[in-house]
Amino acid sequence: MGTDSGSWHSALDCDQWVALPVAGRRPSARYKHAAVVVDGKLYVVGGSRNGRYLSDVQAFDLKDLSWSSIKLSTKSDAENDKDSTQTENFPPIAGHSMVKWGNKLLFLGGHSKDASDNVTVYYIDLESHLFGLMEATGKVPVINKPCTI
Repeated sequence: MGTDSGSWHSALDCDQWVALPVAGRRPSARYKHAAVVVDGKLYVVGGSRNGRYLSDVQAFDLKDLSWSSIKLSTKSDAENDKDSTQTENFPPIAGHSMVKWGNKLLFLGGHSKDASDNVTVYYIDLESHLFGLMEATGKVPVINKPCTI
């Protein structure tokens, strides 16, 4: 396979496994993470490794086969300056759900070391790499017991 990473898939033979030339630092192995593909990139967020909650955000570019780590920031509420941002880590979380909504990734639920009865909804803006909490209102859904016949 050549180095033209933009068309790597066209050189693959059918019904064969092939190791692809992947660039960038690969994320650590994990479980209970969330993943979604948006605009040709696979985003992998959080999860667990050896019983510890992870707080990283990784992106795999499916066109050029490269991994990158996404650095997030939050807007500073203390100042009204548009450019006042703070670099922070995404909260350590596992077992959460993630969906694309507009230009954002939304994260719902999951487990963290700070247990709560509230449903937490985080977001990451894919254009600015800002993240934060979304206001969620209403009653938390309750799981009903299955009917027995």
